[in-house]
Amino acid sequence: MSYSIRFYTDMRKDSTGNPKVKNVPIRFSFTGDGIRIMSTTGQKLENINQWSKIGRNYKASVANASDKNKKLEDFAKSIEKIYLDAKKAGIKFNLEYLRTALLEKKQQKEAETTPESFYDLFDRFVTEQKVKNSWTTGTINLWIVLKNKFIEFESKQKKNYKIEISKIDEDFLQTYLKFLLEKDYKNSYIKKTLKLTFWFFNWCRTKGIEFPYDYSKFKFKGNTPKAGANIRPLTMEQLLYLYRMPIQNLELSQVRDVFCFSCFTGLRYSDLKNLKKADISENKEFIKLITIKTSEPLLIPLVKFAREILSNYENTFSKMALPVFYQIKYNHHLRELGKLAEFNEEIPSVNFSGNKRIEITFKKWERLTSHVGRQTFITNAIFLGMPGEVVKDLTGQSSDEMLRIYYKILDKQKLAEMAKFEQYDNKISNGV
Repeated sequence: MSYSIRFYTDMRKDSTGNPKVKNVPIRFSFTGDGIRIMSTTGQKLENINQWSKIGRNYKASVANASDKNKKLEDFAKSIEKIYLDAKKAGIKFNLEYLRTALLEKKQQKEAETTPESFYDLFDRFVTEQKVKNSWTTGTINLWIVLKNKFIEFESKQKKNYKIEISKIDEDFLQTYLKFLLEKDYKNSYIKKTLKLTFWFFNWCRTKGIEFPYDYSKFKFKGNTPKAGANIRPLTMEQLLYLYRMPIQNLELSQVRDVFCFSCFTGLRYSDLKNLKKADISENKEFIKLITIKTSEPLLIPLVKFAREILSNYENTFSKMALPVFYQIKYNHHLRELGKLAEFNEEIPSVNFSGNKRIEITFKKWERLTSHVGRQTFITNAIFLGMPGEVVKDLTGQSSDEMLRIYYKILDKQKLAEMAKFEQYDNKISNGV
């Protein structure tokens, strides 16, 4: 297997008809297997006098001659490797193939030496973490939303502005916070956004990436509602009324069944959607599954109401236990159901955006969502005397603090229930 690679100077003439003496291209020729390939190396001599015709390289007297000649040697080795690899693979070696291979090699080298951009790092973070932590589609969507926020933030800055890790300092975070506040996001949402952002930054640091500022010192102290303020469960009376309420519309009836099943079992929407007939014991005494969100194994005994709901769908051809709609449609129908059931109790809500206090009042049915099912189960289970540890075991709830929040909610519910004594007395006194 005989081949050779030689370098020589371009012999083209200049506009006066004389051989070029400045910015002279260095070319190469490859000879082997009966073929000859000639092309440019992409390098140029500042002056023809820098070239040694004998050594076919830069003269030793040229500044940085060793580095320049090393570059030519590396180029020759690249051609040699491409040729030998093609030969081994049985690929026809020609100028077109060589040019393509050299271009790919150049692009690969540039990719290896070019620092990852902010978004390259972000995408690598998401790709790694979603596998490592078995992220659900909902969790992945949180990060997609966060990435889109960064992109929008960039677009609001000066022309050609790009987020760079090396420029993330206190001024950057203040500007980013101002951007979030100007969108009138609630403070609780802003804090969640910053928490996700710092999670990504922490991951970057584990990869050896240095930040010019200790972002952990950056705090947003905006007021937020007290824990549990957004927990608005149905009472047992409301739940049983909804469960027994006659409904003519098929879709509304199916949504009612799924929601009530959640209220009687504590299952999240993701687990309701994934619940299979195979997860239910033969006599419908319990269901056994691994939760989607936390991968917790759960065994939940089924009360008669839950068993009755499952019976409505046991003879369908679907392998799924319940007809669960996609979440947006499901929540829309839930609000329709709440309105039909006349869950018109007025509930005050206080929130904050920056230093703005936002007070509104809404009817209970207006905030009926899939998560209210789980809230209803936990609240009513405690209200009916179920020990906290049992509630935690049935729901896969690991936080004692969250359970204490439900107990506080029940304190308010007890006050409201006790007030009915006085309301009844008022009715009697007024002859109603």
